[in-house]
Amino acid sequence: MKLSFPSLFTSETVFDITIYIGFLIFVLALPFGYSTAFLNIGLSLVLIGWVGRTVSERKLGWQRTPLDIPIALFLALALIACLLAPHPATSSLGYFWKLLRAILLFYAVIHSRLGPRWRHVVIAFITAAGISSVLGLWYYANDTRLAIDFMGRVGLQFKEELKGADNPDLQISEDFRAELRACNVPLSENVSISSSNRFPNEWRINDPARQRRYVIRPNETHLMVYMIEQRLTGTFKMPNDLGAYLALSLPFVMGYFVVSWRRDPKQKYRIWRILGLGAVVIVMSANLVLTLTRAAWVSTTIATVFLGIYFIVIALRKLDTRYGLWKRPLLGSTIIIVLLSLSLFLVPQHIKARFQTMIEHPVGFMGERP
Repeated sequence: MKLSFPSLFTSETVFDITIYIGFLIFVLALPFGYSTAFLNIGLSLVLIGWVGRTVSERKLGWQRTPLDIPIALFLALALIACLLAPHPATSSLGYFWKLLRAILLFYAVIHSRLGPRWRHVVIAFITAAGISSVLGLWYYANDTRLAIDFMGRVGLQFKEELKGADNPDLQISEDFRAELRACNVPLSENVSISSSNRFPNEWRINDPARQRRYVIRPNETHLMVYMIEQRLTGTFKMPNDLGAYLALSLPFVMGYFVVSWRRDPKQKYRIWRILGLGAVVIVMSANLVLTLTRAAWVSTTIATVFLGIYFIVIALRKLDTRYGLWKRPLLGSTIIIVLLSLSLFLVPQHIKARFQTMIEHPVGFMGERP
């Protein structure tokens, strides 16, 4: 007796669901920098579903895009650069594989055929971005997950001196100051040392006169000295990584926020959608500012400007004086511009100083990642 399965469980449907689940896992794990395994699982499911569906249908079904030729040229140049790199240890084919994975993801999106299920992927993407940004603000408020720079090493003999860190009358010895000075850590006279509440063998030095903070962590042979930067890393490992993610995702969420202002009788819970997207835009913008990643600031600003130009052009083309379909999106764009403008006057001094360096030294900062 031959078993028959309903059309719901055809091989094409199974592979489409595999792609769908892979994209959900990928976008949910994307803003969490330590979830590399989940990112790889999501990408693997997407590629397995894409290749499996192609084999099942026995046709490639390739959809050409205007970016095919530029992407091919870019990959060719990247491969040549990796093969001819003067330092293969730092410019290996592993970096080329990362570029190739990103391009494969682009074409997987083009050929995904998810249809209405893309709505779920977008919701998951925005939700994950919002959760990551809220966690980032919580970390910043609790003075955790900030960037640190390695300054140097000092001898383990000073560990006994640091054990009295909770004593308000503790004075740093001249020998300790000399070793710290050799690590390019010149301390002023009025510094305070405190032990970490989270880690028993970690100490912090606060130098308000120089507006510097340091953390000291022991290893087997030395005390490692790091300078604490007031740069948020959030759920990523580095502030530049967080800045890169926000530079790519924040304009995307802004676009949905602006469009959500459009009056559509078919939309339900429109006011809650506006409030939710607005809250996500605010917390993501705050995270972007707190990264102090200037290249990400510039990238997001340029993307926001072009986004505004796009909506203005669309509004002029589709302006309907009877229904005013595009008055609300224009209002949403205006709100974003006003909030961004006001934020320049409300940010802390160290963020204003970062902006000032962009004006005084316009050459060089764009070398940062992203």
